[in-house]
Amino acid sequence: LQLAASNGYRLPLGAGALKETLRWLRPDVVVLHDPFWRPLSVTREAHRLGAAVVAVHHASPALNAAGIPGPDAVYLRPLRRIYHHAYEHVDAVMSTVDPEPDCGRSASIKLRFGLHPAFRPGPAARREHLLYVGRLSLEKRICDLLSAMAAARWDRRLVLIGDGPARSAIARAMLPPVVPSPKVEPMITSSTSAGSMPARATAWRTAWAPSVAP
Repeated sequence: LQLAASNGYRLPLGAGALKETLRWLRPDVVVLHDPFWRPLSVTREAHRLGAAVVAVHHASPALNAAGIPGPDAVYLRPLRRIYHHAYEHVDAVMSTVDPEPDCGRSASIKLRFGLHPAFRPGPAARREHLLYVGRLSLEKRICDLLSAMAAARWDRRLVLIGDGPARSAIARAMLPPVVPSPKVEPMITSSTSAGSMPARATAWRTAWAPSVAP
């Protein structure tokens, strides 16, 4: 069920399949990333199976409200109510900020960003472009990034890789002179022609990846 055309968010109808998966997996820990997908009944089922439940506070009600058409203030109160409901019975909340104003619960586990050193690429020269990879939708605040680039007269290239409901609006907003030499590329998915992948990967390595001496 699509709830908002602006951000493309879709809510599954019911949580029966999710609960069935939990019963099949019998996990020790269930990590809830979505406060809108029947969190109370899912938490109850996880507890019945003996699992601990951790809610991850990815986004605030204010950020979610920004992705819905209309004044943010209209949505803030009901969204905060939803967050309170979602986190009420979980065993822990994971967040990088204090989530208490949004959900009434403090963070007991620190949400860390970035990559573990084991996954970092080897030494490379710093490049002169800004790369964004992800969903192209209003709640990602990409238009705020474009406005900041224009205000700062930042002359580096911006490359966006991804797709989403705001792709056309973002592409229009990043035309020169707002963004010099902009580029928008689709995400490579399982439906992408397998024959085109090696050529595209070679083109990206040539364009963006510096050569590193062994």
